[in-house]
Amino acid sequence: LVRLSASHRLAPAVLALLRAEEDFRPALRAELRVVAEAGVSDGLLTVAIVGAAARDQERIGEPLKLLLLGNDTAIGARWQRHFEQMGLEIARRFGVRVEVGYQELAQARKQKQRYPEAELLAGVPLNSFIHD
Repeated sequence: LVRLSASHRLAPAVLALLRAEEDFRPALRAELRVVAEAGVSDGLLTVAIVGAAARDQERIGEPLKLLLLGNDTAIGARWQRHFEQMGLEIARRFGVRVEVGYQELAQARKQKQRYPEAELLAGVPLNSFIHD
């Protein structure tokens, strides 16, 4: 940990940066969750964060990986494009690259995909679909 002297001339800037960092994760996820819920309402089965970001272990410069799971290729493609466009705005505002992948449920089941640490944004948890 770092001890910050309140009288130092950079203290206000450092405190503002620390507050912004504290708010970063919930703010980003709240925006993603709103769009994810719309996607699920439109026919996606699940939208989840996978990989290092789901474990809160992402490093600077690593992308945030989203997985969309569904049964309809057209719906999946439409929402993948939508999330990719949203990712451009997220990159501008939050400085985080977003990678979006779509997978058909049947393909995920066939490949026996496992996502033990997926962070659910909307829909049904990935593993309950894939392993039922």
